[in-house]
Amino acid sequence: MRLADHYYVEDRSGNIYVVIGYMHPPGELVAYLKYRPLPHGLRSPWCRGPSCFERVVKQYNVATLLSTHQRLVWDPVYGVEVPMLPLSEIQRVYEPRSRLHQIASSPRDPVEKDLLDTVARIADTSSLHMDRFGVTGSILVGIHGPHSDMDITVHGCREAVEVVETLRNSGLAEPLPAKELESWVRLQARLHGLDPEQAARLYRPWRRGTIGGRIFSLIPIDEARQQRYGERVYRSYGEILVEAETDTGYCGSLFYPSRTPVHSYRVVEGVTPPRPVEEIMCFEGVFSPTLYEASRVLVRGELLCWDEGCTVLVGSRSVGGWVVPGKAWRRNTI
Repeated sequence: MRLADHYYVEDRSGNIYVVIGYMHPPGELVAYLKYRPLPHGLRSPWCRGPSCFERVVKQYNVATLLSTHQRLVWDPVYGVEVPMLPLSEIQRVYEPRSRLHQIASSPRDPVEKDLLDTVARIADTSSLHMDRFGVTGSILVGIHGPHSDMDITVHGCREAVEVVETLRNSGLAEPLPAKELESWVRLQARLHGLDPEQAARLYRPWRRGTIGGRIFSLIPIDEARQQRYGERVYRSYGEILVEAETDTGYCGSLFYPSRTPVHSYRVVEGVTPPRPVEEIMCFEGVFSPTLYEASRVLVRGELLCWDEGCTVLVGSRSVGGWVVPGKAWRRNTI
């Protein structure tokens, strides 16, 4: 079964999970529980006919995902517990592009019509075909309401860069309304231990903004990015702060988790890498735009090494961490 990041799956009890990343142990799926069915007769904003759901995850960061009451399994590759679902428990798979194609053939409500109009505008402006796009979130599983956001997926490396550059430069994507943006900044500052000024620098309208008055998020997916489980087995060496030179416009920085090659680096503080630091891997999506746009970054994270090299992991349970542009870093504000 070939599943990619941000696909949704439903288990035999009707619980709905979000697939995480592209590497999964044999017989298991790394996925977090997002919606669970409510008892018959109870209503919520997320309903499909008479069946309604409770949203389990309300904030999207690593600590929150690991605090939900679902099965956690020790993963020897990363050396941490991760949320997993046995493949044998899956009764239905929700695929983003198939769902958008279904909506295009027969939109049922104003949200689905707005979604089609928004995707058509992005596709037109970026000169991509509509079949390179999809939808995830509550619209993917058909439980959205009249005020739901549009979680738009774009599929492929070249396509992701094309869409991001289009939204960055065309003016099609506008910032969130002031109250929404203020709330977003406060949340990111609290989740990642940043001051509000640093958190505000992380915001990008092309990643989460408005088009045509409705809030959207852009989620790049690369089905070709599948990784062989156990190809690298990591050992943790502890916390590290590095200044690193990276590529701008690298598509791997846009997917989840972000994986960005490091060309050169210096250790500012923390442990000494036993082997060269070859990449930054980030499980906190809020830092993805910085990794994509900046050629020099400061990264606080956990140093993980395998037989041939090391990576700085941002978003581990033990360290957390952050990514900021190198020139914008001020030690007394982080």
